[in-house]
Amino acid sequence: MLNPGTYSVTVSLMGFKTVVLNDVVLNAGVPASVRGVLEPGEVAETVLVSAASEIVQTQSSSVTTTLNTRS
Repeated sequence: MLNPGTYSVTVSLMGFKTVVLNDVVLNAGVPASVRGVLEPGEVAETVLVSAASEIVQTQSSSVTTTLNTRS
């Protein structure tokens, strides 16, 4: 059960464009209906690929190493 007020209704189905119905008003004791017409759309998938790499100093060719006496 929803409280009286103004709502936004979103209708979606794979293969169809999403429909957003704004300003849908619900009043107490009054039946409400919405009509959302789904238009054919294209099937799309979103793939997010992320990776991390080591930070490499490429501006200088100097080599720095600390050696102990055993080395």
